[in-house]
Amino acid sequence: MNKKKLYSKILFPIICIIVGLLLGGYITYQYAEECDNTKWPATQAAIVDMNSYESSGAHHSNRTIYVISYEYIVEDISYKGETRSYYPNQVGNRIEIKYNPDNPADSTAVTVPDTERFIIVLIFSVILVVSGVFFTMVIWKNRFILSVVSEDKPYYHGPKERINPKSYLKLLIPIGFFLLGLVLMYYQPFAQKNINVNEFVQIMETDGYTAENSLGRLQTEFGMGSIIEQAYSVNTENIRIDYCTLNTSNNAKLLYNSASLPANTYVISDKYFLAAEDNNFFYIKSFKNNTFVYGACKIESKDELLRLLKDMSYYDK
Repeated sequence: MNKKKLYSKILFPIICIIVGLLLGGYITYQYAEECDNTKWPATQAAIVDMNSYESSGAHHSNRTIYVISYEYIVEDISYKGETRSYYPNQVGNRIEIKYNPDNPADSTAVTVPDTERFIIVLIFSVILVVSGVFFTMVIWKNRFILSVVSEDKPYYHGPKERINPKSYLKLLIPIGFFLLGLVLMYYQPFAQKNINVNEFVQIMETDGYTAENSLGRLQTEFGMGSIIEQAYSVNTENIRIDYCTLNTSNNAKLLYNSASLPANTYVISDKYFLAAEDNNFFYIKSFKNNTFVYGACKIESKDELLRLLKDMSYYDK
């Protein structure tokens, strides 16, 4: 076996060894740091903001990462911290954090070390190192074995057969339909588009209402923080309509699912539109793409609220 071929075969096992050692060292250092941090004193922190972004990997679909900002007080001095989570947490909620007594500005929301993750990653890194060492030894041990060269007599190759183009179509047509289905599923190019902030304000003004910027109020009231990027509201004696633009459609759906309607009798239940009423009030919630709409009115103004939502294309009955 020549040197070039030997090096090409031994390269991958060596990379496995290096990656395994680096991964094992990193997870051990991180776990030791988590164990040290859990010895810090604990206190309560208030969530003051929340944002999010999408992460993607080779073996799983996009996943939302929530960036949660919190505020805590140590010896009458206010400090801020930040943590990341796969799960949202409403602005205004309180969580337990731990802070460095020598430097109170240094804090962590990890109050218990993640032993399960440490063990899984450590086992994986050990497997990488052991496998890399094993295959490296096997390849090095057999480095002097000569490859066998076949000395079969030449034989006649008949004329090359032409492939019928129709055989390609039989394979390409179902693949094409599959890809088209994926596009329609994720991008929905024919789905009805939602209105934007300027269109909401214009629709309200056309109907004789005034829409005002309510971003700060709704970020706190709905507990979504900076996930809500734009918000305008109409507030009169009889009708309230809140229009929000969120950073992703997943978060719009999250807000839709978490928003409660303070009435027990549901009178309209559509895929993305829900309405409930009691003897005095009528409430709705709806979302489309990355927008969310909440409405409330006195029961006698129910038809007026539904008409406004129809003008906004969130209600079509």
